[in-house]
Amino acid sequence: MELLFIKSMALLADKVAEILRVYPICDACLGRQFSLLGTQTTNTQRGYSLKLYLTMQMHLDAQELDENKKAQAIETLKVIAEKGNHPPAAEVLGKLIPDAISHEEQTEGQKFKCYS
Repeated sequence: MELLFIKSMALLADKVAEILRVYPICDACLGRQFSLLGTQTTNTQRGYSLKLYLTMQMHLDAQELDENKKAQAIETLKVIAEKGNHPPAAEVLGKLIPDAISHEEQTEGQKFKCYS
């Protein structure tokens, strides 16, 4: 049962990362893509939660000894911070890479069209 849960979470994280790599997307629009999961939550809550879960998973992966896994995690964190406009991912990046651009500098003036 535990292995099935871990596989399900990995598939969910992979799908969220795939969406974020292709589209700049707000919390509400991302949450809408998973509307059959996490009922009794708004699209915005669901989208924020998905980005936060992925941020936490990538933060964990970035602490691995495997340099390829670490590099992939940092790249995914950049995607979450930029295309997902997600401050927690930018903060994690700032801790992992001290000279990284802050979230405020990164997104200042950058507005992407939300389709909601």
